[in-house]
Amino acid sequence: MPKVYKPGKVAIVLQGRQAGKKVVVIKQLDEGTKERPYPHAIVAGIERYPRKVTRTMGAKKLQRRSRVKPFIKVINYSHLFPTRYALELEGLKNSVAAEHFKEPSQREDARKTIKKLFEERYQTGKNKWFFQALRVCLFVMPAAFRADCLGYSSNRFFLYLWCLGDDLAKLHVHHMSLYDACFFCTIA
Repeated sequence: MPKVYKPGKVAIVLQGRQAGKKVVVIKQLDEGTKERPYPHAIVAGIERYPRKVTRTMGAKKLQRRSRVKPFIKVINYSHLFPTRYALELEGLKNSVAAEHFKEPSQREDARKTIKKLFEERYQTGKNKWFFQALRVCLFVMPAAFRADCLGYSSNRFFLYLWCLGDDLAKLHVHHMSLYDACFFCTIA
């Protein structure tokens, strides 16, 4: 099986409190560990994205709105959705290790380090796409259409849908439940 989650790979969290948030893989453990006998990854992500700023805002307001609230977490591979993007990890690799999750003070120090790195990267304008929140929608389809979708073997396919008036939006479906006909989609 190919290794998808290499360090630096950007993914989207599909389950839990941070569902829909972008994360970057810091360390992958394909074989698992004794405590976690399943493939998982140590990730750092953005819990609260920076807000929109304009030229008319003052320096203090700019600084306040440019803050990033990061999180670090150990996540099962099945709860991650890989993207084609990658992020350079100059300082991130050293800032988080598996030992940081045992002691709360170490985890807090690691999160502060990641916050500095993310805010510095945001201020320099690198990887702007990483610091923008994902636009997410939930689509419930009619039962007649659901019957046509049962032939798909994968839960990732493209669906074209008329939404927001006459605009045709292309939705990439991440999670699909055939029983209650709910989709978790991102708008391309």
